[in-house]
Amino acid sequence: MHNLDFHGDFLVHTRPASTESVRSLLNRFAAGNKLPLGGFGEDGLLTQATQMACKLGPRVDWDLEKILRRGALFATREYGQDTVAIGMSLLGRRCMVGHRRRICPLCVAQRPWCPLAWELRINVACHHHGCLLIDKCTRCNAHLSWMTYGADCTACGLRWASMEIGAAPPWAVRLSTWLWASTNRSIRSVHQDGKQHGRMLHIRLEKLLLMIEVLRHEMLRNWLSPRTWEQWNLPWTVELLDDFQYRSWLWSNMFLHAAKNPMTLSKALIPFGTALSISSYFKGFAPNAPVPYFVIKSLRHLGEKRLLKRLSVLRHFDARVDGIYGFAGFAQRFDPLSEVQEVTQLSANDGVRGKESADEAELPAASPC
Repeated sequence: MHNLDFHGDFLVHTRPASTESVRSLLNRFAAGNKLPLGGFGEDGLLTQATQMACKLGPRVDWDLEKILRRGALFATREYGQDTVAIGMSLLGRRCMVGHRRRICPLCVAQRPWCPLAWELRINVACHHHGCLLIDKCTRCNAHLSWMTYGADCTACGLRWASMEIGAAPPWAVRLSTWLWASTNRSIRSVHQDGKQHGRMLHIRLEKLLLMIEVLRHEMLRNWLSPRTWEQWNLPWTVELLDDFQYRSWLWSNMFLHAAKNPMTLSKALIPFGTALSISSYFKGFAPNAPVPYFVIKSLRHLGEKRLLKRLSVLRHFDARVDGIYGFAGFAQRFDPLSEVQEVTQLSANDGVRGKESADEAELPAASPC
């Protein structure tokens, strides 16, 4: 590894783009100043990228706090090693891709930097162009590397912008759009969830990733056969989360289930560790959960008669009962103060109607004009 001189002057002070990752920023900084890429550690290793960015920060006027909120890896007292910070969202390192680089050929033809959302492991598409992200050269199959100055394959020289483009399935584009919006909110430190606009979700990144993990590895595994789960777990998860009523029910019940043990509540609501360790906090949650009609309908379409027979004895999700409006109605019906509030409201309405009748009696007759 080459040693970099952190006390010298650098001709180019690269400014971080709005949603750029730490690894992309370091790559552009090295290319702009013609620095040896070997001095930045192993190919795309997140640990060394974080350390290097923190050392360079004071020399090139980078805000270290903002750098550490762009997918940087660090350790915390509560969660230990391998904590990745994206704004106010804390994730496990397994939520990020390893050392491989991912690109959208159409995006890199327009700009030189890579957004942080591309480095989320579960993201496989570009939300802007609707194509699959690429981590291998489409000509020679070599992995794309961070250790390069240019935008071309280090093995065969094929330009990234000239690589073959594959259309992403609709569910992957929808998921990519959600991840892009959630990542941007986290980088801007917007903690509260926003309203849903059409199919665009505005929710915290760690909350979105945790619901995906619980749906895939806890609930769908409980409902589907291994073969069906392997093929459909992620597409069906996206379809289920697209339903506002079901998504509201899921998060409310996940929170209540995790809150049974207040000592581990904060850890249970953050996607750390492996998929199995995350599901361990929600063990016993799936058997009592209602089965969404989408799962039943999809299994009928696939002709899965055995699975349908097994799920027929379980309760099915009903938005009128389980949804947010059904829950609100349930709370109203069993609220001991509801009867008093209803009588008070009726009395107030009677008073208003009586006043309106008196006012109408004092009004002159309507003009024929």
